[in-house]
Amino acid sequence: METPQKRADLQGIRGIAIISVLAFHFFPKWCPNGYLGVDQFFVLSGFLMCMLLQKSDQHNPSSLFTQFYSKRLKRILPLYLFVIFWAMISLYSVFPSTSEKINQNSASHALIFMSNRGKTKEEGYFQMLSIALDIFTHTWSLSVEIQFYLIIPLIYLIGSKFSVKIKYLFYISIACISYTFSAISTPTVSFNSVFARIWQFLTGFLIYMLSNPLCQYKIIPQNDENDEKECQKLLENKNIQNYQKCSVIILSLSFFLTFGLIFIVFMPIPLDSQFLRPLTTITTGMLIIFSKNDQKILTNRVLTYFGDVSYALYLVHWPMYAFWKLTEDGDEIALVLTLLASIILSIIIHETYEKWYLQQSTAIIGMLTVILYILNVILVNKNEIIDRLERSSQRYGILDNVTDEMTMSDAAHLNHIWSVNDYANLNTPYCEYESGGPLGWCRHKGLSGKYKAMSIGNSWAANHAAIFHEECGHIAKSIPLRYRYSTPDHYSSPNFL
Repeated sequence: METPQKRADLQGIRGIAIISVLAFHFFPKWCPNGYLGVDQFFVLSGFLMCMLLQKSDQHNPSSLFTQFYSKRLKRILPLYLFVIFWAMISLYSVFPSTSEKINQNSASHALIFMSNRGKTKEEGYFQMLSIALDIFTHTWSLSVEIQFYLIIPLIYLIGSKFSVKIKYLFYISIACISYTFSAISTPTVSFNSVFARIWQFLTGFLIYMLSNPLCQYKIIPQNDENDEKECQKLLENKNIQNYQKCSVIILSLSFFLTFGLIFIVFMPIPLDSQFLRPLTTITTGMLIIFSKNDQKILTNRVLTYFGDVSYALYLVHWPMYAFWKLTEDGDEIALVLTLLASIILSIIIHETYEKWYLQQSTAIIGMLTVILYILNVILVNKNEIIDRLERSSQRYGILDNVTDEMTMSDAAHLNHIWSVNDYANLNTPYCEYESGGPLGWCRHKGLSGKYKAMSIGNSWAANHAAIFHEECGHIAKSIPLRYRYSTPDHYSSPNFL
């Protein structure tokens, strides 16, 4: 059985999608709707899923599951884990230490494809202070896709038990339920939840089922000795004019949809996502159907090459943007250079590592995946592993560990740990928090004095909670504390009242 060639027009759609995502992340003021590129990826993924499932063993469910997951994970995991590995290396070598904790947690979620879960208080705190950026925040879309992989084979198997009409009704019903859930949910849930995205995957899924050629062409064998006779037969065919008309109509629709899609995602005016998301999804689906013919825009070499490197580029660009944000924020020249560096690095990775592993056997890819997983787990837990190896059981969040015998190396190590655990160290063990801490209202326990004292401020004030208790605890009977989030612009405000 011959392996079907990759459709160049689909790579062109991928190219539009990745370029729009890059434009949105690097130049959000000029391309505020570029996030819709991810919606295009979801439709394309649904199209690919249906193709893989229909080409799997239909009579053996276990074989269908095995073939589907094997093909998709072999494609996704090696590059995904490779980029996480080098992102963690970069985190420890070039990023500020204040970035470590948030990104260790984020990498942990990325490794189990749970990056689309809600943000914790700690993550919100760091992002609001702009002290650290989540260099794995873009993995949320892959988490959504992998989570959909868990249910789509089952949906497909159930649908395959029905007649053709009932099958379509079944898939459309699920898509409608998903879209309704997306429409009534909060923006955060609608954006991140796999259940709010099922309708987009199923759009691509249904498009594949509907994408039988609308115009049939007879292919003349290249080695046919009677090429001229075959051509004459085709020209004499009484239906040839109908075919030509059909081709012109479809090609016109394809061009119209292409320009429409480009106009939507690159429009410099932000529009409501509740309107743009379904419009982009439907437009992408229709374009997949009608662009199957010779469409010069989608099949041009530059656009299709962006489609070829889109996976590597999507994974690589955000950590590099985050580094620019942390070190060169506001420098437009550095921003453009970072974008170019992202593209060049992605091309190098695609032409070397990605093409290499795609040619390897399942056994080699399996071993590579396991090795990368182990290395990533070690890197994510680096600090805990080092502390255990050094048999360190001290809590570095307080100044009691500072001694006269400390060396400069000890001080640097202690300062590093304080920076990494900055948020966790805001917790005061003898304070009762109303919201679980460390910010919000709390009251010190075990007080026996006669005075009342209060501390109000931002995280700087929370850092002094232990000192406040040590200095005032023996004379106070009540010390309520109130700490809240604050941005760097508010650091000059009074911390104590």
